[in-house]
Amino acid sequence: MALSAQACLTKSGETQRLNASNLLGSLHLKISMKKIDIVISVCSIQHIEVWKITSKEIIRNIPASRYRLFVPDDDLDAFKEISPDEYEILGDSSIIGDLKNRLLSKMPASQHFRVGWYLQQFIKLTAIHEATDGDVILIWDADTVPLKQLEFIAPDGALSFYTGKENHAPYFDNIAATLNLEKIVDYSFIAQCFPIRGEWAHAFFSYVEEHCQTDWLDGLINKIDFTQSAGFSEYETLGTFLTHNYKDYLNPLPNQWLRKGASAVGGLENLETALSKFVLRRYDFVSFENWDTLSFWKLLKHRLMIGPIHTRFSKRG
Repeated sequence: MALSAQACLTKSGETQRLNASNLLGSLHLKISMKKIDIVISVCSIQHIEVWKITSKEIIRNIPASRYRLFVPDDDLDAFKEISPDEYEILGDSSIIGDLKNRLLSKMPASQHFRVGWYLQQFIKLTAIHEATDGDVILIWDADTVPLKQLEFIAPDGALSFYTGKENHAPYFDNIAATLNLEKIVDYSFIAQCFPIRGEWAHAFFSYVEEHCQTDWLDGLINKIDFTQSAGFSEYETLGTFLTHNYKDYLNPLPNQWLRKGASAVGGLENLETALSKFVLRRYDFVSFENWDTLSFWKLLKHRLMIGPIHTRFSKRG
């Protein structure tokens, strides 16, 4: 039986209607309390070079009580060696067990190369599932470098969200099938980071279990069309749920961020140059994703057109 957007959660045999005002009231919000409780990231060895920079800039620009990074078990030592001391580095198996094999069993062989992409989303979801009601959790993509001081908790307790323009139909087909909810905002929640209150997260997981009549993990996985290379988005799924239940407590930001960092500055190695800082001056953060690689012709153009300017800026510095 489909549930309405104002989800009914069954608890101890009683049905309780989600009420954003009541839930927020129980959070004991304080205007002075602006610090994130937990920053959560997931990384693999392919992104270790950008993580060397990202991790330091997160500590510098995103104040939090705790920082946690999940990595493949085989890569634990490598990440412990290069990550700031503030970080707790954990192996994936400590939180998701054999989930990789479960996902592979659901996926056609032609899509097995995408298992890591799906896996990292469920690591993030499992991590926020383990948070307490009073926590404010920030999911932060490990390949994304914050460029300035960032705040995610408004004085009135609302959470500030960065937004994007993506509108990938299979994500919302999945959300409709899983949650019976439609997109009701004109922006995307796919923006390299996602803040959420523990109590909101737990309401989401309860909603999934009630609607799918199984545990939340199976409920989400069973509804994914794995013939799609990208059939599920944790950010869009959580965001859609929040807009239906806590919209008055979400603060979409107009601030700019950049996804194609390599294309913009010619590669991660150029990030600290004076020219790169000039190019990136209006952005709050920049991502260096594996797919954003410079082709030979783009690289040649970058060297011919930007190289001389780069030299002049470097000399000024």
